[in-house]
Amino acid sequence: MLGAETKSCHIDYTGEKKEKDMGKETVYLNDEYRYGTAKLDGQTPRIRLNAEIGAYSFSNIPYTFVAVSLKGSTVAASQFGKLVFNRPDLKGWFTEEVIVDMHLTDERAVIQQDSPPTTQGVGTVTSSTGLSINENLGTLGPIPTTGVGVGVTIGTSFSASVEDFRTVNDSSNQHVVHSYQLASTSGGAFHSPSDLVDTSGAGQFQGTPLLDPPRLSISNLPLLSQVIFLVPLQVQSTVLIIEIKQKLLKVEKTFQVFTTQVDSKSLTWSHQWQQPLPLLKIKSDQDDDGL
Repeated sequence: MLGAETKSCHIDYTGEKKEKDMGKETVYLNDEYRYGTAKLDGQTPRIRLNAEIGAYSFSNIPYTFVAVSLKGSTVAASQFGKLVFNRPDLKGWFTEEVIVDMHLTDERAVIQQDSPPTTQGVGTVTSSTGLSINENLGTLGPIPTTGVGVGVTIGTSFSASVEDFRTVNDSSNQHVVHSYQLASTSGGAFHSPSDLVDTSGAGQFQGTPLLDPPRLSISNLPLLSQVIFLVPLQVQSTVLIIEIKQKLLKVEKTFQVFTTQVDSKSLTWSHQWQQPLPLLKIKSDQDDDGL
């Protein structure tokens, strides 16, 4: 269905909308979830999921490939981009960390590639996955550096600014685990709540106020997570689980005798999406088309 010479079948899964063009099904999964305002002092954190999920099968290769990209997904500490506490001695709530977990429920599925890699808060991060499938030879491998290959290419590449955040890749053989961790503020590196105290010369002159958290720790932080799973052809169906966790932080500064006391509270919440993947349908479509 990807072309007369490739003898392959491709299905894109969505939650609601479905389009059909030249034997190719396409769907778009787009959902938004908000945390209750009453539980967070009136501030509303928000997770927006935009998942592109595709499955590919080839006649000479004993795997189904499931590709998932979260391009366009975001996590925000505040629905309206404002902190409920924004005083020189009190800041909150803002994002300290976001963790993305993706896996297939069938334990025979393994990760072939995932991205982004671990970075050190470089600003703009590029997330890339890519497989070049040569069905005639029954082989798969990295996309040729020349950009010219034979067969079908699976995967995508995109970039986004995650300034002041580092990405950490802790994925295993079956679980995608990507964390986006607050790494810096306008005052320097961020390792603990006390790093939010402005100890610069100007800050000490003003009574060492708390620095403003970085903008992406309040507004929409883009997610760059994506993965390609290899699933044995014997697997007829499985379920994709996507879970996104957000750790929020509130920091308060008080004065003690000859010292400054920094107290903090954290809250972690999460939301999970489940998408059934009827992989048998791909092979059935191949058989129906005589591929």
